[in-house]
Amino acid sequence: MEEDTESVDIYYEEPTIHIGSEIRRVMEEGHYSAAWLAAKLFCDRTNVYKILARSSLDSDTLYKISFFLRYDFFALYSREISRIKTEEDRII
Repeated sequence: MEEDTESVDIYYEEPTIHIGSEIRRVMEEGHYSAAWLAAKLFCDRTNVYKILARSSLDSDTLYKISFFLRYDFFALYSREISRIKTEEDRII
């Protein structure tokens, strides 16, 4: 038996968020150094600079950075998804 449902094409959009830049912004606002964050993450300062250059991060690393900087970086992605959903709802 076939279901009578509408098919809606959903197209993936790359996030407009560059997470490294966002982390850098929060660090600058809070006057946190790369050396400070490196000590919290138990890594070398050069690894923090590599993180700041990245456009995406794995969720575990992002969680740790969110924790130490006391900033919800995941909320940036949630807002992005809400924006996209709102735009799609207007189209449908």
